[in-house]
Amino acid sequence: MILPALPLALLLAATGGPGEEVRLAVVAGNNRGLEGEQRLEFAELDARRVHAVLTQLGGVAPGNAVLVLGGGPEELVRAVGGMVAQAEALAAGAPVTALLYVSAHADEEALHLGGKRLPLETLRGLVERAPARLRISVIDGCRVPVQAGYKGGRPGPEIPVAVDRSTRVAGEVFISAAGPGELAQEWTELRGSLFTHHLLVGLRGAADADRNGRVTLGEAYTFAYRTTLARAAESGLVPQRPSFDLRLEGFGDWVFTRVGGGGAEIALAEALDGRFWITDQRGDVVAELDKRAGEPLHLALGLGRYRVIRLGAEWVEAADLNLALGGSRRVDPGLLVRVRAERALAKGGSALVLRPWSLVLGWGVTGGSTPGMSLQQAGEAGLERAVGDWRVRALVGGGWSTTTAERATLEQTELRLPLSVTRSFPVSLARVGLGLELRPRLLWQEATRQVDTGGLAPPIPGQRAFLLGVGPLAAVSYPLGDRFTAALEGWVGYEWAPDGQGEVQGRSSAQVRALVGWAL
Repeated sequence: MILPALPLALLLAATGGPGEEVRLAVVAGNNRGLEGEQRLEFAELDARRVHAVLTQLGGVAPGNAVLVLGGGPEELVRAVGGMVAQAEALAAGAPVTALLYVSAHADEEALHLGGKRLPLETLRGLVERAPARLRISVIDGCRVPVQAGYKGGRPGPEIPVAVDRSTRVAGEVFISAAGPGELAQEWTELRGSLFTHHLLVGLRGAADADRNGRVTLGEAYTFAYRTTLARAAESGLVPQRPSFDLRLEGFGDWVFTRVGGGGAEIALAEALDGRFWITDQRGDVVAELDKRAGEPLHLALGLGRYRVIRLGAEWVEAADLNLALGGSRRVDPGLLVRVRAERALAKGGSALVLRPWSLVLGWGVTGGSTPGMSLQQAGEAGLERAVGDWRVRALVGGGWSTTTAERATLEQTELRLPLSVTRSFPVSLARVGLGLELRPRLLWQEATRQVDTGGLAPPIPGQRAFLLGVGPLAAVSYPLGDRFTAALEGWVGYEWAPDGQGEVQGRSSAQVRALVGWAL
């Protein structure tokens, strides 16, 4: 039977949790359908995301999860056959659950994979051969992608995207992204399928209705159904109602994912309400969800940097979070920064910096600028302003060095005012910057001679000099927290100084500098 918006709290198979069973998975995605069909944009990307959630949160060991991208019917059949064989080898020793996910073009009878058709009946028959206590298949069949979500767009002709409902096997669950005669939609705003996106959000914790850190299959389907139906209705596009075909021998709660404890997690505080987007460091929407005040919401995510955005009409509120090292971050109302909606939600262009001003502290060593002097140490402090991908910085600091030669000690102190402009680029979680630094310095030198009697002669009158240097600057920075950043920089330049006789002398110089920054 097909259960549309079923209240599936009464669901599911009499199997244990991930610690008591072995879970096997085949995850497939193919953007190319039959000849003449418009190429999908996100089917293969959705498959990658599903594979990640199953291995991170779904109790599937990485070695038991096969990912098939861009493969035809032969590759998919081979992968499912391998899963069946593995289930046969394990069946005598432990309960087995077999999971299949496919995102591709489809019609009512077959998947369209790389120019060829794979009948759903053939695929289901192969899955049924697995001696597993529970078999779960999810088909997100989409023929014509929708280019925009609730911001507009027009679907193509209605194509029935459904699964065969005639065969019902005990212990089998079959989920379709849309009902008979409905269009399964891709949304460019989400960079993925409408149904798969919300299924994954639910599996990451948004579907955890009882807040026990476990998402059951019933909770996941109910959440995905309601949000898919609601978003499709809000968009004004054709309806999309996921369907659920099942036949189970036992009842209880089969845990799909475990979202509590370990890993990276974002917790939206009870006081927050409204519609939220969570985007990753590339700007892709990881989760789009509605939250009501009074209810906490936890989402398990991969390691990385994220932006939490509370949507509004003209203005939105946003916060940047660093989960590169894992852990749980709580988002309270006070953490959100108010910014223009068109900038916070824009794709491409310069990056939006929520806290553009930073306090910067640095320490470095300089060599080569003063003949005969040892390496000069310098401490610096100042402010940095971020404008998109550009950084403008002004520092002020002091330096010192001491050199002893020919029974004389030369001490040098300096006042420096480095001014720099850099353009930075994200590289994984770090940022690499290239730019130019101007370095005016004012030096004071004082020498003390040692006499034969063992005492010290009067100090030699001090000298002052002004140096002006300029050269390229290279930097690598890494976030150690939401507002705390560490950086290492290198500067190689040329400095000029008057020699006191009306001439200017030049000399090359270099500096290595370590800095820490705190976003204000």
